[in-house]
Amino acid sequence: MFTRAPRFRLFFRAMRAGPILLLMGLAAPSFGLPFPLAVPEGFRIEVVSDQVDGARFLAAAPNGDIIVSEISRGQVVAVRPGSPAGTPPRVLFDDMPRNGDHNARALALAPGGSIYISSGSDCNVCRESDPRLATILKYSADGTGGRIYASGLRNASGLAFDAQGRLCAVVNQRDNLTPDHTDLPPEEVDLVQEGGNYGWPTCYPIGSTRVPNPEFAGASCAGTLPTTFNLPAHTAPLQALFYDGRQFPARYRGALFVALHGSWNRDPPIGYRVVAVMFADGKPTAVEDFVSGWLTSSYSVRGRPVGLAVASDGSLYISDDTGYLFHVSYGG
Repeated sequence: MFTRAPRFRLFFRAMRAGPILLLMGLAAPSFGLPFPLAVPEGFRIEVVSDQVDGARFLAAAPNGDIIVSEISRGQVVAVRPGSPAGTPPRVLFDDMPRNGDHNARALALAPGGSIYISSGSDCNVCRESDPRLATILKYSADGTGGRIYASGLRNASGLAFDAQGRLCAVVNQRDNLTPDHTDLPPEEVDLVQEGGNYGWPTCYPIGSTRVPNPEFAGASCAGTLPTTFNLPAHTAPLQALFYDGRQFPARYRGALFVALHGSWNRDPPIGYRVVAVMFADGKPTAVEDFVSGWLTSSYSVRGRPVGLAVASDGSLYISDDTGYLFHVSYGG
């Protein structure tokens, strides 16, 4: 069992009990886009709210609410009609390590109820003083028995289970890699193996292998696991989910949607879009643009996609941390 760290708590609640905070007036009809966004033929995208400042990750509640975390405001809100309703949250565990860098954590619930949560690194490239950093942690459904599930993951910023019950992580890799910071190292899509070591900080991915980081020249990368699929360097994948809805065309079922938040120190910028990683025979094989337009052809940044959630009708919600919540539907 991990030691307790009361300053950092994970809150769970039954979605039927209502949101932590309900933003009134967000149930009005959707309105026009603030800037052009492109979607595949047959799809429609619209705005459902422009009042979710600092919007981060999303979840779809059984009652139709879209639950939005607003890190900059330190609150969780629901976009829904009706009056405020809620009960105090219950703390399941509060012993996760906190650091000075990557504390915006991803979370996924396994089919059996166990809880998986990312624990980001405290630096760009360094040896961590706490072995729980740069890992994925696993807890029992009741919040007990916390342990390291996989290590060497600098910042597993999105976690999702596929229809076969396999855990997938999207990983933000390191910055400022010499001599090719622009195009290396790739970001990762990993089908995570229990007990696996994914290399950070000593190794970074290149192609289908891992090689030593310059800061650890001569280090052995033997025994580290390769990435399952690579995304372009510095695209900054955040929330990811496997599409299990029925509204979109059948080719999207089982695809991994990923919000690419976009680069912060790459010239020219890259990312700023939502992509679909397509799978065949249980393996990722290709990546396609799904929603784009946050980054213009002249490299002006209009916003940054962050969170994703599939609604009960199979449509897709996308958060933008400049304050927008978008809705993507097919047909009609």
